[in-house]
Amino acid sequence: TFPHSVVRQQSARTVCFTLHRTQHKMLKQQTKQKKVSGSDHQQFLTRRSSKIISDVDSVTCTGRALTNPEVKVLNKVVVDCSRAGANVLFVAVLGPGGQEQVHVKHKGDNKFLVEFVMPESGRYILYIKWGDQNVPGSPFLLEV
Repeated sequence: TFPHSVVRQQSARTVCFTLHRTQHKMLKQQTKQKKVSGSDHQQFLTRRSSKIISDVDSVTCTGRALTNPEVKVLNKVVVDCSRAGANVLFVAVLGPGGQEQVHVKHKGDNKFLVEFVMPESGRYILYIKWGDQNVPGSPFLLEV
């Protein structure tokens, strides 16, 4: 069913994003021919509509995990991209033991719920990008 989240493991990082039905078909057709680079991503978005605007400064992140994260519990952050135009959300958490698993759920209207567990005490870095740009505040340093 659409929209759905896609998680790809690439060397030492995991990329998570959500595709809607039309984006999925267009991206699938484009990637049959070659890999999609960052500039190809921007061209893909531009070809979809000449009126597409992406404004990373309009993305907001809220949630207790940003100020008071906890060890061994499900930490949650809401990422609101509803006023940020069209793009792809990328999220990753890097901790003392390496990369942690992250779940991104599309809640509708370009709002996303990001969930992750920090298995041990220490410093973690939460990366949130809208397209190829960090959202305001990212990367977030989380200490537990």
